[in-house]
Amino acid sequence: NQWEDELKKIYQLSLESFKNNFLYTDISWEVFFKQYQQLKSSLDPKWILLAENSLNQELVGFLFAYPDLHSRRDQPTLIVKTVARQESIRWSGLGLVMTFIIQQQAVEHGMNHFIHAFMHEDAVSANCSDSMNAEVIAEYVLLRKKL
Repeated sequence: NQWEDELKKIYQLSLESFKNNFLYTDISWEVFFKQYQQLKSSLDPKWILLAENSLNQELVGFLFAYPDLHSRRDQPTLIVKTVARQESIRWSGLGLVMTFIIQQQAVEHGMNHFIHAFMHEDAVSANCSDSMNAEVIAEYVLLRKKL
C-alpha cells in the first residue's frame, strides 16, 4: 500500500549506497520508477527486506531477492540480487543480518541453495558472501583489451 513512498526511499538509498561502485551510473527517479513499476506484479514482498531506523523511520538498508525460476526441482534456489545499506559505520553488518534473515526465510520455504548475484569482487557486499563461505560459481567479463 506504500509502494511509491517505499520505492522513493529505496531510490534515495541506492544513490547513496552504490555511488562508489564500479561502473555505477545514476539514473533519474522517473527511469527508476518506470523500471520497478513494470516489475511490481512479479515482485513477492516476502523476498524484499526494508530496514528502518526506528527513531526516525529512515530507510537504512534493503535487500531484494527472488526465486530462481530456472533452478532444478531438487535444488530450489533463491537469488539475492541487491543488498544495500547506509554508508555510516553505525549500520556496519546490516547487510549480513538481512542476508541471514532472507536465507532463513528461504529455508523455511524449502529452498536450499542461494546465489548472491552479480557482485564485483571489490564491492563491500562481497564481504557478506565471504563471511558465509560462499564460492564463486561464475565470472563475467565486461570489457577486455589485449595489451
